[in-house]
Amino acid sequence: MRFTLNRNIIRWIIIISSFFIVLLILWNTYVFFQHFKSEERSKMKNWTSAYTEFAKDALKSTTNLDSFEYNVIAQDIVFDSTLTTPMLLLDKDENIISYRNIFGKQRVKENSKFAIEYNRKIDDKYVNDNIEQLIIRLKKQNQPFVMEEIQHTLYYGNSPLIN
Repeated sequence: MRFTLNRNIIRWIIIISSFFIVLLILWNTYVFFQHFKSEERSKMKNWTSAYTEFAKDALKSTTNLDSFEYNVIAQDIVFDSTLTTPMLLLDKDENIISYRNIFGKQRVKENSKFAIEYNRKIDDKYVNDNIEQLIIRLKKQNQPFVMEEIQHTLYYGNSPLIN
């Protein structure tokens, strides 16, 4: 009798301990993803600042292209960062200025010139045909950044690493 009583107590201790371990794992996963998402927002804020500076430099020197000077750090941030985050950059009239990491459905997986051009055309068509749905989806995922100085808006989604 005493043996079964101890056995039941040990079984319940193991069950409750397992429950708390799973709960701690889930909590830490949630905290990790929240931290990751805030880091992504910070990265997008830096990209927005760099893009604003780069665009202002470009607008200043549209009259004299021979003396075009730009901030090299801003250029590196604009062109070399955000390799996985889907981004959609629109002007004040919601015309597409640029997009990155938004892909159409049927892509060719080769690295030939033909495949790259084909994929670009597919992506362009997908973005242009689905602009309203993309804006709605990206707004649901993250609050867009409005660049008041140049009147552009950056919509960005969650990185595939989060999803």
